Amino acid sequence: MFPRQDLATQIQRAVQLASPIQQMGHMLANFHDLRMCETGQLLPTVNETFWNRCFSAVSEATVGSVPFNRNAVPELTISAELYHQNLPPNHVQPKRPAVLKDVSFLFFHQCFAPPY
Repeated sequence: MFPRQDLATQIQRAVQLASPIQQMGHMLANFHDLRMCETGQLLPTVNETFWNRCFSAVSEATVGSVPFNRNAVPELTISAELYHQNLPPNHVQPKRPAVLKDVSFLFFHQCFAPPY
Protein backbone atom coordinates (compact mmCIF):
# COMPACT_ATOMS: atom_id res chain seq x y z
CA MET A 1 0.00 0.00 0.00
CA PHE A 2 3.04 2.22 -0.43
CA PRO A 3 2.29 4.74 -3.21
CA ARG A 4 5.82 4.61 -4.66
CA GLN A 5 6.60 0.95 -5.19
CA ASP A 6 10.00 1.77 -6.74
CA LEU A 7 11.02 3.62 -3.57
CA ALA A 8 9.63 0.84 -1.37
CA THR A 9 11.76 -1.68 -3.28
CA GLN A 10 14.90 0.44 -2.78
CA ILE A 11 14.16 0.79 0.94
CA GLN A 12 13.65 -2.97 1.32
CA ARG A 13 16.95 -3.66 -0.46
CA ALA A 14 18.81 -1.15 1.73
CA VAL A 15 17.38 -2.76 4.88
CA GLN A 16 18.40 -6.23 3.68
CA LEU A 17 21.95 -5.03 3.07
CA ALA A 18 22.28 -2.90 6.18
CA SER A 19 20.67 -5.13 8.81
CA PRO A 20 23.44 -7.75 9.16
CA ILE A 21 26.15 -5.08 9.05
CA GLN A 22 24.41 -2.96 11.68
CA GLN A 23 23.81 -5.97 13.91
CA MET A 24 27.43 -7.10 13.69
CA GLY A 25 28.69 -3.51 14.02
CA HIS A 26 26.71 -3.10 17.23
CA MET A 27 28.12 -6.35 18.59
CA LEU A 28 31.65 -5.17 17.79
CA ALA A 29 30.98 -1.78 19.41
CA ASN A 30 29.72 -3.47 22.60
CA PHE A 31 32.63 -5.90 22.61
CA HIS A 32 35.07 -3.01 22.12
CA ASP A 33 33.52 -0.98 24.96
CA LEU A 34 33.67 -3.97 27.32
CA ARG A 35 37.28 -4.60 26.37
CA MET A 36 38.14 -0.95 27.04
CA CYS A 37 36.44 -1.13 30.46
CA GLU A 38 38.24 -4.35 31.38
CA THR A 39 41.62 -2.87 30.48
CA GLY A 40 40.95 0.45 32.21
CA GLN A 41 41.07 2.47 29.00
CA LEU A 42 38.85 5.37 28.01
CA LEU A 43 35.67 4.56 26.13
CA PRO A 44 35.54 5.90 22.60
CA THR A 45 33.33 8.82 21.67
CA VAL A 46 30.22 7.36 20.08
CA ASN A 47 29.68 9.40 16.96
CA GLU A 48 29.15 8.85 13.25
CA THR A 49 32.84 8.13 12.67
CA PHE A 50 32.90 5.45 15.39
CA TRP A 51 29.85 3.70 13.91
CA ASN A 52 31.27 3.87 10.39
CA ARG A 53 34.48 2.29 11.62
CA CYS A 54 32.58 -0.50 13.38
CA PHE A 55 30.43 -1.15 10.31
CA SER A 56 33.53 -1.16 8.09
CA ALA A 57 35.37 -3.55 10.42
CA VAL A 58 32.66 -6.21 10.21
CA SER A 59 32.00 -6.04 6.48
CA GLU A 60 33.82 -6.39 3.20
CA ALA A 61 34.24 -3.23 1.13
CA THR A 62 33.00 -3.36 -2.44
CA VAL A 63 33.57 -0.98 -5.34
CA GLY A 64 32.98 2.58 -4.20
CA SER A 65 33.09 1.83 -0.48
CA VAL A 66 36.05 2.57 1.77
CA PRO A 67 37.81 -0.41 3.39
CA PHE A 68 38.38 -0.55 7.14
CA ASN A 69 41.40 1.59 8.05
CA ARG A 70 43.32 -0.62 10.45
CA ASN A 71 45.70 2.23 11.38
CA ALA A 72 43.08 4.84 12.32
CA VAL A 73 42.24 3.45 15.78
CA PRO A 74 44.61 0.65 16.81
CA GLU A 75 42.49 -0.35 19.83
CA LEU A 76 39.41 -0.84 17.63
CA THR A 77 41.52 -2.88 15.22
CA ILE A 78 42.54 -5.18 18.08
CA SER A 79 38.90 -5.50 19.16
CA ALA A 80 37.88 -6.29 15.57
CA GLU A 81 40.55 -8.98 15.29
CA LEU A 82 39.45 -10.57 18.59
CA TYR A 83 35.80 -10.30 17.51
CA HIS A 84 36.53 -12.05 14.20
CA GLN A 85 38.48 -14.81 15.95
CA ASN A 86 35.33 -15.74 17.86
CA LEU A 87 33.07 -16.03 14.81
CA PRO A 88 32.17 -19.45 13.43
CA PRO A 89 34.75 -20.87 10.99
CA ASN A 90 32.28 -20.72 8.09
CA HIS A 91 31.36 -17.06 8.72
CA VAL A 92 31.35 -14.87 5.61
CA GLN A 93 31.61 -11.12 6.07
CA PRO A 94 28.67 -9.30 4.48
CA LYS A 95 29.51 -7.10 1.52
CA ARG A 96 29.16 -3.36 2.05
CA PRO A 97 28.18 -1.41 -1.06
CA ALA A 98 28.91 2.31 -1.13
CA VAL A 99 25.20 3.11 -0.70
CA LEU A 100 25.37 1.87 2.90
CA LYS A 101 27.43 4.91 3.88
CA ASP A 102 24.26 6.91 3.28
CA VAL A 103 22.19 4.38 5.24
CA SER A 104 24.56 4.54 8.23
CA PHE A 105 24.45 8.34 8.08
CA LEU A 106 20.65 8.23 8.27
CA PHE A 107 20.79 5.64 11.08
CA PHE A 108 23.14 7.80 13.12
CA HIS A 109 21.05 10.91 12.71
CA GLN A 110 17.79 9.11 13.49
CA CYS A 111 19.18 7.54 16.66
CA PHE A 112 21.60 10.09 18.05
CA ALA A 113 20.86 13.51 16.60
CA PRO A 114 18.97 15.90 18.87
CA PRO A 115 15.29 16.32 18.03
CA TYR A 116 14.38 19.31 15.91
